[in-house]
Amino acid sequence: MTDDLSLQKSGNIAFQVVIFRDEGAPSGAISYPLQVPERGFTNDREAFKQALSQVEAETGAPYFPEQVDVGVNAALRDLKWTEDKDTSKWIFLFTDAPPFEPNFDESNNKARRHVDTQVLIDSARDRGIRINTILCTSREEDRIAYERGLDQTRSFLNQLTNGTEGVMLDLSYPDIRRVLEAASHKPVSPVAKIGAISRQDIESVRQAAVKRKDPVAQEFRIRLAILPHTDLNSQDQVPSDASEEIATELREKWRRAGAEVANPRNVQQALRSLSLEGVEGTSLVQALGNRLKVDYVVWGDYSMRNGVAQLESALYDPKDGQAKLRASQAESASVSSIQLTGVVTQQMISAALDKRQELDQRLVAVLAGVRSRPTLESGIVSPVAGDAAERSHVLMGLHQLELALSYPVGSDDSLPLLNSARESLEKAVGSAGDPRNAWAQLLLTSCYYNLWFGHYQRGDGAEASRIQKEFQKSLSQAYNSRNRKRMPLPSMQEEIMADYALLKDKDYPKAIGVYEKLALLKDDPNPNTALRAHWMLVGIYAGDWQVPSEFVDVAKARQHLQQILAHWPDRPEAKYYASFVRADQRVAASSTFLPLANGELANVDAAP
Repeated sequence: MTDDLSLQKSGNIAFQVVIFRDEGAPSGAISYPLQVPERGFTNDREAFKQALSQVEAETGAPYFPEQVDVGVNAALRDLKWTEDKDTSKWIFLFTDAPPFEPNFDESNNKARRHVDTQVLIDSARDRGIRINTILCTSREEDRIAYERGLDQTRSFLNQLTNGTEGVMLDLSYPDIRRVLEAASHKPVSPVAKIGAISRQDIESVRQAAVKRKDPVAQEFRIRLAILPHTDLNSQDQVPSDASEEIATELREKWRRAGAEVANPRNVQQALRSLSLEGVEGTSLVQALGNRLKVDYVVWGDYSMRNGVAQLESALYDPKDGQAKLRASQAESASVSSIQLTGVVTQQMISAALDKRQELDQRLVAVLAGVRSRPTLESGIVSPVAGDAAERSHVLMGLHQLELALSYPVGSDDSLPLLNSARESLEKAVGSAGDPRNAWAQLLLTSCYYNLWFGHYQRGDGAEASRIQKEFQKSLSQAYNSRNRKRMPLPSMQEEIMADYALLKDKDYPKAIGVYEKLALLKDDPNPNTALRAHWMLVGIYAGDWQVPSEFVDVAKARQHLQQILAHWPDRPEAKYYASFVRADQRVAASSTFLPLANGELANVDAAP
């Protein structure tokens, strides 16, 4: 805990230790193992650790309650707290037992309540001190007494924390203990200091992007929610695999065009919630748009009748719930099932440009940019796989991967979805599919990476090491196949080149050059491409991936992090950093460190 605090405060923290016991304990009720003149505080970390290591539990009075009140009172009144109002002053109280009841007093055992709870709270508030409490478990031989007094202990600690704006960690709950124990097994990563990022810094980045009419500026971006393509009146039913695959493929095509697409998990949750509320029809489209904060909702129907596949898709405006664009296509001798979504997407682009005056001009700008670049349009409308079976595996893998990435890496929710995605994508590039499908290989590398990182974070080194090798093999295959038909977009080819240069060839100048180009959107004005490039550049310039010191540039890492925080504050990438940096109304990131968690992966050589 103090290591984490030290990182958050750039090492500018000081400690003191107060031990409380029973009145009859051999060492007395109160002791101060950390010897500092006038009971002041010290920033000597080693002295602090040594003092803690010398503490031993001692039994005194015959009752389970302890003299917690005496200990807290001693910390408040006997220690030499600073008078500096800008300094945070915290107490961490660890105990497994409550104090004696207010009226309890047995003079022969010296067991009684000394200081009222409200007196402790008032004293702490007067000094600007927050009391944070940790309700610990107890010895097995004390279990009955522990459980009997648990409500009393919990109530006392809650009063202290609530009364002083502190925080309570209740380890009496098994689920909380399991989470804490799992966290304790996570490897400790080195960190890079980057300096504070102010809200003004973030706002300046946003304003500069608007002034340049940069596609990453939120004012110029368009956001869509794409629903499973099934009967509008059956959204309370589980979508078929085919309708889910259609939605997944449409998400990818709209994403390649440059639109932001809501995560399918958020769409699922919103649909389920609104269905339970009885919302349907036009009202459902409007409610979805508001709940997901999107500009348009893409919804339609897919059916198979008499051997003919029919796909209908429409773009709805949440403001009035009306369809602004419609497109449809039936499978025929000239249009195979794997081309359906591509044909419908192309129809939608044409219809949007024909009706440009009736649509949001951000959407028109995105689709006009697609039409003006034949290579990009071809990459959007072309099939994602060579046959129906391969297509199904690719899309199911992508769908599961998208769901997995909406959860924290390594969580119990994420890992099963990642494993499901891995199985589907391995089939797509296996003997039953096409090993040279570079896009499917790129998805598989993402799946392997997140599995590796998840197992690494959970302390499962053996499984992490095995998956590292699979990651490297898939990356090599994606690199070797990057110029094939299934990877038609130059930005995707360049992304593979940059990853390969960084992780396999260790060609850091080449990797940096390609990522910088992608971040600047020189050839592909796609905000989704820029986000991934900024993400990688933060790590590289901070010194992650074991990048040699001559390429480390903390100022540039800070600049790219500002871009992520400014333009994509709600994306998982920004939230990942938010879990390490502290923010308030004045600063977007007040801590001075970033974790460098990818060094181990950079050590693994590619398998033959």
